Amino acid sequence: MVCLLYSPDRVGLVKGMGATTGELKLRERLYENVVNASSADFLTFVKMMAPLLIADFQMGRHIELICHKLQQIENGDVKRLMVFLPPRSSKSVICSKLFPAWYMGRHPNHEILSVSHSDQLASDFGRSVRDLINNEMFSTIFPDVKLRSDVRSAGKWQTNQNGVYVAAGVRTQIAGRGAHVAMLDDVMSEEDAFSEAGRRYIKEWYPAGLRTRLMPSGAIVIINTRYHEDDICGWLLDSEANADEADVIIHPWEVIKIPAWLDEDAANLLQLPVGTSYFPEWKPDSLLRVDEVEIKRHNGSRYWQSLYMQDPTPDEGGIIKKGWFKSWKHSEPPDCQFIIQTMDTAFSA
Repeated sequence: MVCLLYSPDRVGLVKGMGATTGELKLRERLYENVVNASSADFLTFVKMMAPLLIADFQMGRHIELICHKLQQIENGDVKRLMVFLPPRSSKSVICSKLFPAWYMGRHPNHEILSVSHSDQLASDFGRSVRDLINNEMFSTIFPDVKLRSDVRSAGKWQTNQNGVYVAAGVRTQIAGRGAHVAMLDDVMSEEDAFSEAGRRYIKEWYPAGLRTRLMPSGAIVIINTRYHEDDICGWLLDSEANADEADVIIHPWEVIKIPAWLDEDAANLLQLPVGTSYFPEWKPDSLLRVDEVEIKRHNGSRYWQSLYMQDPTPDEGGIIKKGWFKSWKHSEPPDCQFIIQTMDTAFSA
């Protein structure tokens, strides 16, 4: 029996108890082909390098879709991208760890700015990207790209060709930093998402802080957990949709929106049946159904709808509207023919 092995440390051919000289040469040729492909094709790079970050890494069609769009970010065909997926979908691994490493391999003289809601999360991403570039496999794929030994902290490091990677929390000063690519991964925490002041801060920070750091031909990628309909993504998309006719949208936002249970649009994107799991290789329908029941029981339907279905509900709720309740301006209540009071104490949080 002959089989091909495809992993971060070997691509080879095994036959019986050993391999002939010809088979070893074939294995070497296959290995060279995959290495060469990894330097130009992001999806191949992900297949090679992702197991270094996730021991039980599973490919999914949504990952292939994300890789295709990020490839377009690298070659300049796409300038604005948003990615909405349920938790534990490998979206941050692909977008905020593997893509910056691959991009720096292809553009070692460029600048990347990675921003998250906290310095700690941003530094975690920076450390992963730095360690990937310092990995032997990466050096095989991009032999001319190295880290400078004098500037290589987790939050800021440079390549031997003057490329710069900076990781920062959203409240950290980024003045003076530039970005050919700006990666925004959860720049709005759950606490900020449900705080009007927190949302306002991000809306003021984005145009005055982040946007001014972008190079003329730079790109922005936002990976976001949809806690609130008026988060940074909801605000940006709404602003684009309601722009005046005179406004020219030069770089419209492209959105990858994949709910846990596939709607018609997502099913068409992934070529999977409507109403099934978005990630059947790792989270088949039966396991996803268990997740839904437990999350709704402990966190409420709103949490499931926002984080897993990418459909955050309004603050006032989807059943009883806050606007229905009005203040009575007089000292005495109005005359009423009858009063009806109903209570449904089964409402969850």
